[in-house]
Amino acid sequence: MHLLRVIISIVLLAFAIAHPVQLQSQNRTAYGLFFDYGLNYHTADFRAFPGVPSCCPSYSDGSGTGFFAGGIVVLPLVGDLSLSLRPGVAGYNGKMTRTESTVVSGGATGVFEHTVDASLMSLNLEPLLSYRLFGGFAVHVGGTVGYLFTTQYSQKEMIVDPPNGTFPGGSRSRNEVDDEAIPQASHLMAGVVGGVSYDLAMNSSKTVFISPELYYNLNFTNMVEGLEWKVNQLRIGIAVKWSPSAETIAPTKAPVAAEAPEVPEAPVVVVKEKPKSVMTLSLNATALSEGGMETSLSNLQIEEFSSTLMTPLLNYVFFDEMSSELPIRYNQLAKSQIDAFAEGDCNNEDRLIVYYQLLNIVGSRMRVNSGATLKLVGCNAGSADEQGDTALSRKRAESVKNYLSSVWGIEARRLSVEIRNTPEKAANAHTADGAQENRRVELISTDVRILSPLTTNSTLRTTTPAVIGFRCHALGEGPAVSWELRVLQEDSLVRQWIGIGQPPQDFYLNADSLSARFARSGKPIVAHMSVVDVDGERVSASDTVTLSVKTARQKRAEDLEDKEINRYSLILFGVRSASIEEQNKAILKVVKSGIKSESTVLITGYTDRLGDTEDNQRLAEERARATAKALGLDPQHIGVTGLGNATTFNPELPEGRLYTRTVDVIVSTPVAK
Repeated sequence: MHLLRVIISIVLLAFAIAHPVQLQSQNRTAYGLFFDYGLNYHTADFRAFPGVPSCCPSYSDGSGTGFFAGGIVVLPLVGDLSLSLRPGVAGYNGKMTRTESTVVSGGATGVFEHTVDASLMSLNLEPLLSYRLFGGFAVHVGGTVGYLFTTQYSQKEMIVDPPNGTFPGGSRSRNEVDDEAIPQASHLMAGVVGGVSYDLAMNSSKTVFISPELYYNLNFTNMVEGLEWKVNQLRIGIAVKWSPSAETIAPTKAPVAAEAPEVPEAPVVVVKEKPKSVMTLSLNATALSEGGMETSLSNLQIEEFSSTLMTPLLNYVFFDEMSSELPIRYNQLAKSQIDAFAEGDCNNEDRLIVYYQLLNIVGSRMRVNSGATLKLVGCNAGSADEQGDTALSRKRAESVKNYLSSVWGIEARRLSVEIRNTPEKAANAHTADGAQENRRVELISTDVRILSPLTTNSTLRTTTPAVIGFRCHALGEGPAVSWELRVLQEDSLVRQWIGIGQPPQDFYLNADSLSARFARSGKPIVAHMSVVDVDGERVSASDTVTLSVKTARQKRAEDLEDKEINRYSLILFGVRSASIEEQNKAILKVVKSGIKSESTVLITGYTDRLGDTEDNQRLAEERARATAKALGLDPQHIGVTGLGNATTFNPELPEGRLYTRTVDVIVSTPVAK
């Protein structure tokens, strides 16, 4: 960032000094070279590269520095419109980091850090339409296509806390990869580019120009086939151009009159320079309520609670159309990694993260419970090309069997295969969603330990408010050129926004998702904003939010009021049904044992997007009331709600829809002093 500030300062200084020197009003052919410094922004939604072991819940974003350098050809079109061709080499390097809090051996809270460091370079071509607004100032917009010729990465999972913690085997890191090719990397890039530049003449004949420039590159394509991972780039740099066809206007001599009359001197007119516009900037932290109301915020409250998280296992493995290959979204380990696998590390409030470890959880439990057996029921969609294809059903079941036997070492005699067309409880095969849900292998065991819910004791943190807002007001006679908002804690960057033009009025930060990080430090959160105006003047504003952290240990030591919050979920409700199945009855038995007379119980029923909206709302409420009845609770005296057509999990995936056909039960029980 220091280098970026230096470059911006140089560009603005050059603009201010050379502002009076402008291009002629007519576009000309030009050739040149450019070099741009780039800030790379990685946006992602994936947990692992294809075939690469990873325990990361999900990578979401990252950043890095890069460049774009090459040549320029400018071809005049009509009036102030021209075509610019910019071939060059671009670097899109970046690092993505995900910090994960979990419960480790002994019940302590552990912190894992997952990192992916990518090295990406491409050959790009950018055709841009350029329009000169005034003088040498021009705006550019167009596209970019590129070929990625370098796609390397390194990966590591580290134990951050506790300081002396190790994985099985004594190491503080695992799943390490060092400078290897990214599996299934995409080599074609495509996107759009927009930017501004200012041509400054460097000689009197106006044939040589230096052009400060600012561009933003938004790419549409993913870096890896089948994974959500894109890279965008903010660039600032310099171009040097030569225009060989400059027109010069020869001075002409005025005719000499024989006897010119004496002309009186013109009065001297003093032109006062227009004063620079003064921009004012304010920044205020706000608390965002659930109803959308915003109030001023000076203190963020974080409270810890002891908690039990019970996540049910969906015992289906889904397959792509006409495929028997295990989809890459299921976490698949190498045989050398299974000894380091611990199912307790997998539990997460995002149930799909747990679900994608299904085969490893089942494999681990089958190893421990050596007498248990597992039946694998292969199925097909029951429609289109898959209808009646029992050979495909068998291949799908064999794929699951092969993984459990070859990686986890489960004996073949303990794994039986059964073949069907559609599942016994099939979805409507004549709809796209129904066919997708039928393409599966069902895992069935008579040993309840193999597919029982994943249960862990953990620390639950809540923040008040759950969302922090930052409201800015940038006012001036002229518009802003660029802006930056940084949120820091102890000089460590929490979140950063950068843009050009006038900054947005509101920014939002999910405090709940960052509660573990905030609580570990306990230091204030500082937001710092800076804006550069058209005169190159920089104005800044800051605001600070202090923290009040109330830990579970502190509450016990100081004999403060406390409560235990336990979270449970039911799944596998039948289509359009609120009936409690046998699998859910076993979960409810555990839930009921933890409810005391002083407990507060909140029950929420859900449905997916299938069906009529009003019917779904009624069904969601019926599922919640049926659960309350099964627990022996009066729905009139507890919190019972329904949410139909929920999008809690990805509705485009079959597992996302099935995990949304659920009931959540939250039991809060005061802890006796």
